[in-house]
Amino acid sequence: SNILVDLPKLPLSFFIDLGYYDEPTLNASTNTWKNEHILSYNIGLKYAFIKINNQPLLEIFIPLTFSENIANSRDFINQTPVNELSFLQRINFIFNLNSINPLLIKKELNP
Repeated sequence: SNILVDLPKLPLSFFIDLGYYDEPTLNASTNTWKNEHILSYNIGLKYAFIKINNQPLLEIFIPLTFSENIANSRDFINQTPVNELSFLQRINFIFNLNSINPLLIKKELNP
């Protein structure tokens, strides 16, 4: 996430992913190129299930809204546009294997 804000007294965080880029497009009638300025965003909630050494082991990202260009993009598995996926299909899970360091876990468990 580009911006992550913890919500007070809740195990949730608010996230915003932003991207801005120029996309060249060809005007077929004039045969000229033009750059379109594109702003992509994804806004939602994040929940960290399990933390080891203050690092999340499992995180869930629940998108609440996103830009039109993300909505029209397609998932890689069945080529369905994102805006046609169900709410549950849009949820992302991140399993952070870097947080599973046996040496650090042992240090945390020893008194």
